[in-house]
Amino acid sequence: IQIYSQTGTSCMTQSGVFTVNCFSPAPVITTNATGNLLSGATSVSGTSAFPGGSVQLYRGTAPSGVAVGSPVTVNSSGIWTVTASALVSGDNYYAIQTISSCASAASSPATVLTPAVCPSITGSYTDASNSVSGTMPSAFTGTIRLYVDGSQVGSQTITSATAWAITVPANTLY
Repeated sequence: IQIYSQTGTSCMTQSGVFTVNCFSPAPVITTNATGNLLSGATSVSGTSAFPGGSVQLYRGTAPSGVAVGSPVTVNSSGIWTVTASALVSGDNYYAIQTISSCASAASSPATVLTPAVCPSITGSYTDASNSVSGTMPSAFTGTIRLYVDGSQVGSQTITSATAWAITVPANTLY
């Protein structure tokens, strides 16, 4: 491609020659609300603006990652899914899309993290209750924090425990 410009009857300017290469936008890896993949998952999915394109998933850091599985075709809804062995916390993944022999840049990387262990509240409470208790799905070491309407009302630090109880001031719960 060459670009020419001219104003009125003045001299015409001419640019150098530019070579046009293909362009394929990078696919997007679908992550959780915190922008991560979860350890133990056995597939990685994403989206593309080009149904029919081919997506290859890689483990590692672009451009030297290791291909995971075979390339998959983006479906008519713009979604692709690669089946993988269980994802390992700390690994990174990226994807490259090919459309008509034109490869995209690498997608934004997605890091694999271990899912957080979330507490559950057990029992029922009234405004006269002076504590709230609950359980953890597995042994947990850390701090459990209790919030009412977005404000912290108490906390408890536990070590390798599956149960917790937090004391709250009277008339805090409603």
